Amino acid sequence: MRLNPVARIIAVAGIAVSAGWWLHGADAPVMAGRSSSSSASGSDAGLEFQLSTGGPQSSLTVYNPANHTLYVYPRVGVGNSSINCEYSLTVNQPGAAIQRKNCPVGDQAPR
Repeated sequence: MRLNPVARIIAVAGIAVSAGWWLHGADAPVMAGRSSSSSASGSDAGLEFQLSTGGPQSSLTVYNPANHTLYVYPRVGVGNSSINCEYSLTVNQPGAAIQRKNCPVGDQAPR
């Protein structure tokens, strides 16, 4: 069976993507990174994000370096599309006590 050159390119690309996905592994951590986008401005400009390993029980952590605070959004893969922060962790300097606070309850419906 002889393949059309376009079909052959698509098949080779599909095999390469599949092999890369398989070699990457499902348990690889996703590291937080800074936004260098020009759309990031004001107090949100330095926020860093980290999403735990995939699945419906994964959580999103947002770090705000301006106030040394981590905001935790658990179970971002389940429920409705509006997810509230559950708690925040603040540390003022390395070695100091970590302060845990519950986040204020947000609106139930997006605006």
